[in-house]
Amino acid sequence: SQVQVTDEALDDLLRWYCRESGVRSLQQHLERLHRKAALELTTNAKEGEEEDQEEQTIVIDSSNLAKYVGLRKFMTDRIYEPETPPGVVIGLAFNSMGGAILYIEGAQASQTAKEGSGRLQVTGHLGDVMQESSQIAYTVAKRVLNQKITNGDIDDGDVDPDWFDKHTVHLHVPEGATPKDGPSAGITMVTSLLSLAMGRPVKPDLAMTGEITLHGKVLRIGGVKQKLMGARAAGMTTIILPEDNRDDWEKIEDHVKEGIEVHFVTDYVQVFQIAFEHLQVNDAAVPSSVPPPFDHGRLLDDDARPLWSNDVVENDSNNNSNNNNNNEEVIVPTLESLPRTKKGGNANDDKPEATTTT
Repeated sequence: SQVQVTDEALDDLLRWYCRESGVRSLQQHLERLHRKAALELTTNAKEGEEEDQEEQTIVIDSSNLAKYVGLRKFMTDRIYEPETPPGVVIGLAFNSMGGAILYIEGAQASQTAKEGSGRLQVTGHLGDVMQESSQIAYTVAKRVLNQKITNGDIDDGDVDPDWFDKHTVHLHVPEGATPKDGPSAGITMVTSLLSLAMGRPVKPDLAMTGEITLHGKVLRIGGVKQKLMGARAAGMTTIILPEDNRDDWEKIEDHVKEGIEVHFVTDYVQVFQIAFEHLQVNDAAVPSSVPPPFDHGRLLDDDARPLWSNDVVENDSNNNSNNNNNNEEVIVPTLESLPRTKKGGNANDDKPEATTTT
């Protein structure tokens, strides 16, 4: 062949030009590339640059790819490299083009003159569900911070237990022109607020997704495979997922999971330990229920199911029927077990739309 496209060029095509689902976009770019290369071969032959046109070969690699297909459509996935500063945590989302990472940024807007007048302001073109998640996250973060200091899990000499009452906090999700909605940024928002209050960054290359309740329980989310692929593309090596999404993880192909360390959690205390495990904290901060990284090569039976996994409450057949008709989730809460939505998660969580869904 007179036109050779290297593997490196194909990787760049997939990452920077063709993120849409399916291969139609990739086909169109390859056709465009070959048409331009063919024109170049013909022009060179007419101008006599090569005595024998058959001997002329065009090699397309990452260095000259833009010459044939134009400038990149997508820029880098990482805003902060190599590490995120305090207050910045990476979440996971999915949209019509698949999965992507989603930054949650927290910053101190001002220090209030009167204690107890601290508040939260949120920006980033967020939908109603995500706005509610931010309020829940704010409440949970205040409680967790006080709880950790009271228990001696973190050094109260460095962290003010009333920090949230004394400061106005600004929570932002970048790319403000893109609408965003969905409940699964809950644990990411809590972690962002705690990271800001403690002045400590989270573990590098960590991404997380999961809905949170007022009492810190972590609920099932949708789009696990898409979010995982987005995390891989961005170079994430550690992922936090809800325990109720373990089945979704096990269904994903091994080559997609390769190189990813995943932790399944049921309560925010586990998220805290994983996110800040690289920091110097007291041994008391290590709850006995924190799960180890999941080995996806090991099949779990009922006897081998981890002790931190709560019993599942299944919706009755009538609720499932109504869910199918109304595309809404039904949660059956109990005092003994963690609520679990129907398989497939929240309706807003599962349907890729033009907006970014957390």
